[in-house]
Amino acid sequence: MAFAEHDLGYKFNEYFLLSLSDHLYHAILRNNLGENINNPLRNEIKKIYPKEYLTSKKIVNLIFEEKNIIFDDDEATFITLHLVNGQKNLLSSKFEAQTIPRMVKDILKIVEFHFSVELNKNNVYYDRFLSHLKTFIERIFNDKQYNERENDSIFFDDLKQKDVQCYECVKKIVSYIKNKQNINISEDEKFYLFVYLYRITNQ
Repeated sequence: MAFAEHDLGYKFNEYFLLSLSDHLYHAILRNNLGENINNPLRNEIKKIYPKEYLTSKKIVNLIFEEKNIIFDDDEATFITLHLVNGQKNLLSSKFEAQTIPRMVKDILKIVEFHFSVELNKNNVYYDRFLSHLKTFIERIFNDKQYNERENDSIFFDDLKQKDVQCYECVKKIVSYIKNKQNINISEDEKFYLFVYLYRITNQ
């Protein structure tokens, strides 16, 4: 625990050690039985929580050195979620670490389906879009949505007309969030979603 706190630069809550210990105990049992679990959010977790992922890799290496047990990358990403969930000042009470990766993955699917494309994941625009989605989801869970561009509504209206496809995709994302989390999205947040979508789909 002290190692992880020092490595990440933040404190964990009182439940973290018990939660991680319980997870590792069962992970070791599964490993001994040759029963490894795939993490469907692995790629998103590594991109969204890079610091925690690097620390989890160090924990995996320590386990190998002390117990001679080899954990795969999927297990490292499960440990990453425990590190994020264990933060003392973690977003809102309804938030869990896997919420952001899961929502990001769903939104990426919406984008790819809407535009009938496969996004290039080795691309600076893709990384920026993921980073934006992470902070965007954090804001909506903390009730801190951007809402300061009231005078620019005409400019946004012009953009909607310029790229109707892009705005239709924004509406699908907004509808997904409303259905999934019952959260209404501000016009400002729609605008920034539009901007990042336009960049990633018009390279």
